[in-house]
Amino acid sequence: MRLTVKLRNIESSDEIHESIERRVRFALGRYGDRIQRTDVVMTDVNGPRGGADQHCTLTVILPSEPPIVIEVTDIEIMAAVGRAAERAARHVRDNLKRRRDLQRHYGADRLPIVR
Repeated sequence: MRLTVKLRNIESSDEIHESIERRVRFALGRYGDRIQRTDVVMTDVNGPRGGADQHCTLTVILPSEPPIVIEVTDIEIMAAVGRAAERAARHVRDNLKRRRDLQRHYGADRLPIVR
């Protein structure tokens, strides 16, 4: 799984990047070989004013599936990343289960295109 982390209006440090990467890899790790790419974009919406303004957009790209896009806003960066990663993991699990069930029903060579 390729993982990219982008920070907008947030002071960047190696520690923050590593923490975000570790959290996302922990949540999605079991599906890593089936995920093509994962992008995390963190934005501080209000800047220095504070409040619930840490916005996380997590996008997961699976082969032959529409992208899974999760958006979460929270007070803390890691809380937003954690919630987004858990939701993404549930969506990936459900998509893969749905695909597996369709393959069992229709056969792998006759699988309908699901949009």
